[in-house]
This record gives sequence, C-alpha cells and structure tokens, in this order.
Amino acid sequence: MKRILILGSNSYVAFFLGLELGLKNSVFGVSRSAQEEVIGVKNIVGNSIDMSFISSLLDKEKIDIVINCICMGIVDECERDQDQARILNYTHVKKLVELTNFKKIKLVHLSSNAVYDGDDPLYSENSVMEPKNCYGKVKAEADKFILEKSNDFLLIRPMTIYGPKKEFHRNNPATLIIHFLSQNKDMKLVNDVYGNLLYIEDLIRVSTQLIADNYTGVFNISGDEVVNRFELGQIIKKSLENCESNLEECSSDAFPSLAARAPNTSFLNKKIKDTIGYKFTRLEDGIKETISRMTK
Repeated sequence: MKRILILGSNSYVAFFLGLELGLKNSVFGVSRSAQEEVIGVKNIVGNSIDMSFISSLLDKEKIDIVINCICMGIVDECERDQDQARILNYTHVKKLVELTNFKKIKLVHLSSNAVYDGDDPLYSENSVMEPKNCYGKVKAEADKFILEKSNDFLLIRPMTIYGPKKEFHRNNPATLIIHFLSQNKDMKLVNDVYGNLLYIEDLIRVSTQLIADNYTGVFNISGDEVVNRFELGQIIKKSLENCESNLEECSSDAFPSLAARAPNTSFLNKKIKDTIGYKFTRLEDGIKETISRMTK
C-alpha cells in the first residue's frame, strides 16, 4: 500500500483517479475547496502551489508519491494570461521536481497532447515537441524539465479525454455534444480537428496500473480511433434515442480563437499497449456508456 498525495484533487482526472487509487492505497487530495466525499480519499483544503504547505504535508503524511493534476488548461485563457499559465503549468512543476528530488519522492505528472504541432501524426513518446500555442509551450517546457531533472518520475501524456463527469467538472467534447443533442438542438461541428480520443475510465485504469507497478518514464495514452469533432457528433447522434438534431459540418474558421489549434495530435499508443497489454475501449462503446451514466 502506497501513500499518495494528489494535487488539484477536484479536477476531472484527479477526482476519478483518487476514487480508483483509494481502493488499495492511502490517498490524500489537496484542493482549493471541499469536494464531494470520495471513499478512500482524505480531502485537504489548501493551496497546491504553496511549496511550504506541500512540503510540510509530505512529511506529516509520509507520502511516497505525488500526483500533479494542477493545470491551467483552457487554451484561450492561457493566451490571455500567459504569466499565470507559466506559473501554474511550468514554474509549479519545476518547484515540484526540486521538492520531490530533495525528499526522494516519486513524481507523477499529467502532460498534454498540446505539446505537439499536429502536422505530422501519429505522435510517439519520442516525437519532437513543437507546440503551437502558449498552453502547449509551457506544458512542453515542464515536460522537458521533468525529463532532464527529475530523479524519479512517471509522465503520463493523455490525448483529449471524454466520458462521464461530475456536475462540478467542465464539459469535455462528448458531454458537450450530448448536452446539446439530447435537447434536440442543432450544432455546428468542425471537420478539421482530429484526435484518437481517450475514454476517462481507460486513462484511470492505465494510470493506476502504471503507478501500482512502479513504472517510470513517459507514456502517450490514447484511444485507437481517430475522428474529427463532426464524426464524433455523428457517433453520438446515432447512439441517442430519437435525436432530431441537425449536425452541420464546418471548419475551425467558424469558431475564431486566440490560441492556434493543432489539426491532428493523434498518438501512436503502441508503447502503453506493449508495456501493460491494455485494450482500449471502442469509441462507440465509450459514448454509449457516457450517455447511459449522464441520463441516470
């Protein structure tokens, strides 16, 4: 049994990761506010980027592993406030590396597919990181610092995630489309942004196994099927009962944004499959399960 500290424990991935890890480990979660009670997770209200506070917590609870889920992840917000994006997505990580090295504690860090430019998929763990926007740039800097300086790390790089969520989590691509189509509202969806989307439960199971078996290094994690958002909408519409919504195919130009968007950051997920033999959920099955759990 490991003693694990999750930073940003209210966030989407952290919340469900805590649920799973709490079954066989002593898990502590730090968040800015009290969250929904999770069996097996002791929630601590505090500032996850206050290194003095975190350092004391590591000593007090005799932590073996720190999982960093702190992230400023909305790409346009990162463009608007690049200083804050750097503080949360790079400087915080740099300090965590230094702290965990000093205390001889393993660091698990969540990266992003945004570290790639999207012009030459499929991307493996050895692909060159050439991000197109501020968010991707600071995430890539953090990854490089971990690779160069951390003494004991697991760097998990997930593709865009979809799946059921709690009310306090922001929408992911699937839940947003389900929300509109379940009300028979029409939607415009882009046909020039692609990804092999990752089901949240696959990410949680894979991450839990990597942590339990003490793996180190970098793992790009994704589903198997590459689709654009319009194709995703078609799958969702097909899976909903009596959906009368009209889907309109369009380019990204229909949705102007501050941040440049990478067209196709899809991963080559061979390494994770070869390492633990994991079989990823079919996209259609993941969508059906998401719809089922959202409508209960």
